[in-house]
Amino acid sequence: MTNIVGYNIEISKGDDLDLFFTFLNFDGTLKILYPSDTILFCVKTSSTATTNIYEKELVGNGTSQINLQITGEELNEIEVGRYFYDLRIEYSNGVVYTPFRPAQFNVVSVIGNPY
Repeated sequence: MTNIVGYNIEISKGDDLDLFFTFLNFDGTLKILYPSDTILFCVKTSSTATTNIYEKELVGNGTSQINLQITGEELNEIEVGRYFYDLRIEYSNGVVYTPFRPAQFNVVSVIGNPY
């Protein structure tokens, strides 16, 4: 089960997560992410924590979208609980951009789930 409200994500422990993010320039046009651009997805115990409990690095693909895929096996590294996540884009020209403020990333248990 995956439930997304705004940027907040709730997912059952052991499930696969497959998300698409589309990026826009400030004027509303599509922002192209190039292979030399790095996108970092980070999950932390709080929005002010200094250590990531999970992170995944992606690179641009010449479009305005990225596809974030987290397998159930990867998700099992995160205990059931309430966390926070964000995305950070590091452009090849050195500019760093966080497109939205930290949002909730909740991992919930499932009855009968062996995890």
